Amino acid sequence: ILGWPVEKISPEIATKVLDGARKICAEAGIVIAGGHSIDIPEPVFGLSVNGLVKSGNLKKNNTAKEGDILCLTKPIGVGILATAEKRSILKPEHKNIAAGFMTKLNKAGISLGELPFVHAMTDITGFGLLGHTIEMAQGSGLSAEINYADVPVIPESKEYAAQFIYPDNTM
Repeated sequence: ILGWPVEKISPEIATKVLDGARKICAEAGIVIAGGHSIDIPEPVFGLSVNGLVKSGNLKKNNTAKEGDILCLTKPIGVGILATAEKRSILKPEHKNIAAGFMTKLNKAGISLGELPFVHAMTDITGFGLLGHTIEMAQGSGLSAEINYADVPVIPESKEYAAQFIYPDNTM
């Protein structure tokens, strides 16, 4: 789905978003088929992926087991950078950092999904690291411990976090 504020952001930029999606999907060996676009106040883009997976490799976000380790395949901070850009305070030299991480194929996730000792998986998107960790822990009937010093963070995002720039749904 592509939600685009056509009065605020040129459709040519939406074309670049779709071109990027096609490129990363081609890298993953999949084709974009169909879709829907709407005119909305803030840009939104997302893909729904359909496919087949061996039942033994199927991972859910509520099947963690006691003693499992939370492993991040990318650093956090994209939401902070995107929010800084929406608020027009993102420094020009930081402009492409979030997009670089968002358009990087998560090949590690593919490999981890094939390992039998990996019990659960989720993404870290709109609800952030804490929101998704809580969802995973509660769904599995467990608790979680996060050592902040070990969490990989996009260095540039720290500057904006220090200014209390956070995605709206985290406040």
